[in-house]
Amino acid sequence: MTMPDAASPSREPLLRVENLAVRIGTVEVLTDVSFSVDKGSALAVVGETGSGKSISCRAVAGLLPRLGGRIVRGSVTFCGQDMTGATSREWSRIRGRKIGFIPQASIASLDPVMRIGAQLRETIKLLDPEADPVSRAKELLQDVRMHDVDRVVQSYPHQLSGGMRQRVMIALALAGHPDLLVADEPTTALDATVQRSILELLTKLRKEKGMSLLVVTHDLSLAESFAEEIVVMYSGVTVERGPTKVLLSKAAHPYTGALLAARVAAARRGQPLQVLPGSPLSPAWRPVGCNFQPRCTYAEPECATEDPPSEVVGVGHTSACFQSEAVLKANA
Repeated sequence: MTMPDAASPSREPLLRVENLAVRIGTVEVLTDVSFSVDKGSALAVVGETGSGKSISCRAVAGLLPRLGGRIVRGSVTFCGQDMTGATSREWSRIRGRKIGFIPQASIASLDPVMRIGAQLRETIKLLDPEADPVSRAKELLQDVRMHDVDRVVQSYPHQLSGGMRQRVMIALALAGHPDLLVADEPTTALDATVQRSILELLTKLRKEKGMSLLVVTHDLSLAESFAEEIVVMYSGVTVERGPTKVLLSKAAHPYTGALLAARVAAARRGQPLQVLPGSPLSPAWRPVGCNFQPRCTYAEPECATEDPPSEVVGVGHTSACFQSEAVLKANA
């Protein structure tokens, strides 16, 4: 299927991913992923565990080889440069300096036997060699609204809370003055209050530094709080994309509608939460036709035999579903 670009045709996006397919080993984990990020904008990529969100992030940051992965179709373009077949040396000039990456688990990403200050200084020396590493490290911690900076630089990761460690990860990602900040589930394992504060921080930093933001999350309510546009992924495919307010109020894909109905915010007192039936597909097995049709209440015979094309259903709004019109009416 082909995903039309919903970005403004008058300017080239900072990042463009088109019809991307990725294979890890012998398994094709992404089959058709398309989205773009404009300069200074914020995009959320949402979907269940196993939908391919994190793999997409690693593809745009040049980290697939570390997973044994490779791009087999489609393209990744950053700042007008095709990075699809870029070498590790070419990626090393981009990653960290132009694209900052925040991994999912801070406790696993920080060196447990190095003090926070040492880890920051080491990164600064690599990505910003003209800066004074001591003063720059403190400046970065202040940028991420860290209190008691002098204590933090002398601390080991285990001596900090989960929220503080995540702020350190953001500081590390900012060390190279990136144009695009990619955050893979930056609120994982944090309580609701800390989740909100981390996303508020990312939003403030985006505006202060003129960066673009690409954030992976499974929570549509969190995406609503910071993103101007949302991309919904299912089983390695982009199934819906659109402006946040439009997509959340007028979902055109059954999967998006099911995710919205399953939110805690959509629950009614005295009634059980709605649950999406079935389980996410294994990348090693996908049905003929639409990937979502085994779980879909709108499925028709054609859904089991044909791959639905992505079509424009509104201004900047696309959906890969034969039943988009019916879903729009139901969610109006």
